[in-house]
Amino acid sequence: MISRDAAAPDAVTVGFGKASLRGAWATDLPLADDVEVNAVVLRAGQERPVALLNCDMLSMLPSSCLVIRDRVARTLGTGPEQVGVFCTQNHGVPLDSPVDFDLDLLTARFVEAADQALRAAQPGWMAYVEAAPRPAGVVKRRKKFDGMGCFTFYYGFDVRPDGQAGCAALLELALKGLMVGPEVALRHPYPASAKWPPLRDPLPTVPPDLTLDDPDDPLIQGIFFRTPDGRPLGSISRWAAHPITANIVRQGRSVHHSGDYPFYLRRALEREFGGGAVFLTGPCGDQAPLVGEKSLTLAERTGEQVGRHLMEALRTAKWQPVTAVQADSTWVELPVRDDYPRSVEHANKALETIRREFHEARLSNVPDKWKRLKSLSDEIERLDYTAQATHFSWTGLTVEALASGSVRHPLFALRIGDAAIAGLPGEPFGAYSVELRKRCAPLRVMAAEECNGYLGYLPTAAELPLGGYGRNSAIFSPETEVLLEGALASLVARIGKAAKPAG
Repeated sequence: MISRDAAAPDAVTVGFGKASLRGAWATDLPLADDVEVNAVVLRAGQERPVALLNCDMLSMLPSSCLVIRDRVARTLGTGPEQVGVFCTQNHGVPLDSPVDFDLDLLTARFVEAADQALRAAQPGWMAYVEAAPRPAGVVKRRKKFDGMGCFTFYYGFDVRPDGQAGCAALLELALKGLMVGPEVALRHPYPASAKWPPLRDPLPTVPPDLTLDDPDDPLIQGIFFRTPDGRPLGSISRWAAHPITANIVRQGRSVHHSGDYPFYLRRALEREFGGGAVFLTGPCGDQAPLVGEKSLTLAERTGEQVGRHLMEALRTAKWQPVTAVQADSTWVELPVRDDYPRSVEHANKALETIRREFHEARLSNVPDKWKRLKSLSDEIERLDYTAQATHFSWTGLTVEALASGSVRHPLFALRIGDAAIAGLPGEPFGAYSVELRKRCAPLRVMAAEECNGYLGYLPTAAELPLGGYGRNSAIFSPETEVLLEGALASLVARIGKAAKPAG
């Protein structure tokens, strides 16, 4: 049983801890830097502690998160609703599955980080900071084109000196692929060794200066903590950009594992400020960092750059005692989209028909041929996620479970002084952050994704009709956006009122 010695009875204490994930999954690949579980534990006076934990994994099953949440809560002597489990969506490490990860070992690493954070807790002061740099260093990776809806691009951008990301070459490649390549629109550069037959029809005209759009959520946010006499305790930072700068694949195989830019950002903040560091990935289902070519150098440069923006903002930030802290969870019922297949057999039967229509369309001479190909390609991808059991591997949810019409999931929010962290499941689009900040003002809200497990992409209702990767892989219906934003805003408001001021 751990000791829970309090400092002054009226103080809010803050502590950070971390545990390495080295050895938590079977692999023969080298680890280029490190992957970790990072934790922050806060406690207002003699109240029960609250905790936020994040790990460097691609995704975590909701069922795994509930196990980890309960174990951490028992360790801290608190309720599971006061513990939030997140992951960075780091593409340099596999997703959570019984094949890759030992859940008992993974849980033990979370418990180790939380225990360390509680033992290290000291009375804390805080400073909230934010930065909106220009260029933002992140782009909206969905691009609308010529009545075809949206195309999604992961990387391979033409990164220009002004920070814009050219995508004309990627779009031309995706269009060509619809005619002579894979059935699903390409989202990154195709291997130079791949040979495609020549086109029968001319490509639609793509402007050579075509660039990706600015993101909805470019904001870099942080909360820094120190003791009353100025000694650093640590930081929580947040940025809405996919960690996809260092997951290098050659000949179909990863060359290493890496903590990607979140590792280098935490390292920079620990070096420049001190103490521990927790990083949260903001809603980035439609946002990506500027990635021309992936590399460890790019991962380090990206993390260091985000860290510099935070440290610059900290120079003029106002320090104040942490006056209140409170965390809580609420359960939501997320409605499954109406067109989700009723069974694997239903998906496969529909795929047969649509694939035949797709290949017939390739040979046709109708005026709207390219739009037809894009629409059919979107439907093939949408159905294939069910036929190939992709959603099950991502979320642990079977087709039969989804056929019930809804999925129940716990949200999480943490109030720290005049700031709040709002946890969303899966990969919401960046616009979720903007709406949550509006609804929760004057609290400064840091919206984070991958909270308590992965539930796929969460597009906005406006984006769902436009096709493209995020829409095609989404499980839930258009009303999910309003439901999630409303439930989380209400939770933030509730803990804002319930938080007990120290002193």
